[in-house]
Amino acid sequence: MDAHGGELLVTKHGRAGIVALNRPKALNALTLQMVDDFTRALEHFEADEEIASVIVRSDVESAFCAGGDMRAIYHARKEGRHEEADTFFEREFALNRFIHDFAKPYISLIDGICFGGGMGITIHGRHRVVGEKAVLAMPETAIGYFPDVGASFFLNRLSRPMARFLGLTGYRLSPGDAVFTGLATRFVPVDRHPEIVSRLAAGAPAEAVLDELAEAPGDSSLACHIDIVQRCFSLPSIADMKEALRREKGDFAAEALVRLERAAPSSLAVTMNLLDRTAGLSLSECLAIELDLAKQVTRSPDFAEGIRAVLVDKDRNPQWASGEAEMSL
Repeated sequence: MDAHGGELLVTKHGRAGIVALNRPKALNALTLQMVDDFTRALEHFEADEEIASVIVRSDVESAFCAGGDMRAIYHARKEGRHEEADTFFEREFALNRFIHDFAKPYISLIDGICFGGGMGITIHGRHRVVGEKAVLAMPETAIGYFPDVGASFFLNRLSRPMARFLGLTGYRLSPGDAVFTGLATRFVPVDRHPEIVSRLAAGAPAEAVLDELAEAPGDSSLACHIDIVQRCFSLPSIADMKEALRREKGDFAAEALVRLERAAPSSLAVTMNLLDRTAGLSLSECLAIELDLAKQVTRSPDFAEGIRAVLVDKDRNPQWASGEAEMSL
């Protein structure tokens, strides 16, 4: 099956179902059509008794998935096509839930950037395998948005300071960082990813194959600076966090401070409130809250300005609205 002009390639290889992202000009950013095709592919593979496992990978060398197509959401909102924008989030979040509940082993082979919506189609699956060039992040506060696709569920499975740090700053995790936090389950060098595919296609158990091929992921900068994360991101307010970071020494704290200073104040407030509100909730409950919030935030001036500055005009100089706009949770 070649879905929608090749942007999503769905194939059956022995006992493995394969979903390959193939939208190179947009770094595999997910469109509504790709989300729908992805969902149909998983429904088909779940029902096919010959399929023992599903593999998700990218056919684009530089990226696994840059996230949802937020530029398309921006244009839809700007042109008054609000139902189209809302439908995207409804179906994307439903796909995230489907992946979480998927009955068969679900293996993501992640190399290159994996941001936002890319995390949504990987993190909820059973096996998240990173290669040497994998970079994972939830960078939404930099575009006037907030970490979605169930981030309020999977970030809250980490410590509170770590959840805040990753959600507020959009820190980019290396393979070592990803394994250290548990957001990735294993590191396997990219040149051995084809072996994963061939052995799963032959019907080998996913857990055994991945355990055998897994290697040490290398150093984690995040692990080395966990004390800074704990000290600064356990504080009660964004202002307190910024002040604490200013007192720390070294590049790690300085970069975290820069990321907070550049983020939309409204997005920081929304993200803090969201993480507090959803602590201990189920994925379904988290996604329901995030869906309501997504429909509000993507109508806000800061979202429009963030997408303009980062993805449309690309001047990287957003002029955020004053204050920290409140969004109902």
